[in-house]
Amino acid sequence: DELLQDRSITAWVAANDDTAVICLDYLRARRVRIPQQLSMVSFDDNAEAAFMNLTSYSFSPAAMADTILGFLLTKPSVRTTQEKPLEVPGHLTVRSSLARAT
Repeated sequence: DELLQDRSITAWVAANDDTAVICLDYLRARRVRIPQQLSMVSFDDNAEAAFMNLTSYSFSPAAMADTILGFLLTKPSVRTTQEKPLEVPGHLTVRSSLARAT
């Protein structure tokens, strides 16, 4: 409830779609208009996200497997000195829970 009082917060990002659905229920119970007052974005892009019109980012399973295997097959000495994080390709499915920034 305290975060809802802070008008500088324009979006919530949930760790996964299941958590986002719980957040959406919470926000709607408090009459927060999504996305007019607050945008909601999450990860996984599961069926519930589609049903709830939730904007969600989905990692490509094949790309994730390639990235993980590539990391594991790299020599340990190279792995530990790597300065950049692993990047896993995916896609954003934009639905009605996301508003344009003003």
